[in-house]
Amino acid sequence: MIGSQGRRGRPVYTTSIEDNLFQPLNLATQNELSEGDGSELNGTVDRPAKIQALHSSSALGINIFDYWRKFSDLSLLISACRLTRGKNTITGQIQFEQKFQIDKQFHFLPNLDVVIYPANHKSITAYAVECKFTEPYSQRGHGGLDQKYFMNLASWTSLLSTLRLAEEISPQDT
Repeated sequence: MIGSQGRRGRPVYTTSIEDNLFQPLNLATQNELSEGDGSELNGTVDRPAKIQALHSSSALGINIFDYWRKFSDLSLLISACRLTRGKNTITGQIQFEQKFQIDKQFHFLPNLDVVIYPANHKSITAYAVECKFTEPYSQRGHGGLDQKYFMNLASWTSLLSTLRLAEEISPQDT
């Protein structure tokens, strides 16, 4: 284990990226992480890559979903995530760090940790997964959910339960 600044800092980083992953990175996953805005793979001797942190949400998403990239039939995965109730075969692909425009008020397109694109689903074009691991429990202060996420109510139309949960767990945006 190493610290956030190599020999200094709290030792909560692995000595290599591979040490924090269940399996070696798929080449496509590695390319997608490199193209994302999070600089997950960029590290030096004095500052390890973000994905080397034991608390890395990116590593969490990769450890859960990267394995499934080798399958075209994603039915079991999508069913296990409770994204569908049917027993139909769902084929598709998984990608990481995909940019999506939520609203034009955002100056930068957010990178979503995991996106599952079903190839043969009639009404769903993508399932998006944003991973949060220990962020809510860290000792650093958090500003809560920014109000700009709530300004475009049309984006919440089909996510009313998620909106209520967000409001419940962060009523004063803390």
